[in-house]
Parts: sequence; C-alpha cells; structure tokens
Amino acid sequence: MTVASQGNQGYETRVGLVPAESGVARIRHRVLSKRKPASASSIPDKEYIDAGAEIRATAAEVWSQADLVSSQGAQPSEYAHFRTG
Repeated sequence: MTVASQGNQGYETRVGLVPAESGVARIRHRVLSKRKPASASSIPDKEYIDAGAEIRATAAEVWSQADLVSSQGAQPSEYAHFRTG
C-alpha cells in the first residue's frame, strides 16, 4: 500500500505522519509526501527521506500515486484529485 501525507495546511503545525519511530519507519508501506510536509513543525524533508519516505514536488503527484492520503481535511483545490472506489 502507498500511504501519503499532505503535511501542514494553513496555520496547522501537526502532521499525520512523522518520520520518527512512531511514523514513517514503522508502517512498512511505501510512503510519499509532498515537499516540506512538516515545515510548520520544523521537521526537514531529510528526516522523511532518511526514514524511507519518498518526496514529491507537487500535491498532484502525491494524490495520483497514493492509495491513502493523510490530511487534516481536504481543501476544495484537492477535490479534483479524489478517485472513486
């Protein structure tokens, strides 16, 4: 399964997937994230990469490749990425 994290949105500082022991490295699935997923939380991309995540440049790339997307709530601009099923 490919799991993705949209990361921080707006004023939010929490993230759905963290690269540490409770997050990316432990779920044992392919993990994608858009660039700077946790910038508001001061977690650099390198920590995600070191934990095994793959960084994508755009949200569209993340949405198109993921089976499950962790998000604090889909934004209207993301509705076009939804798939049926």
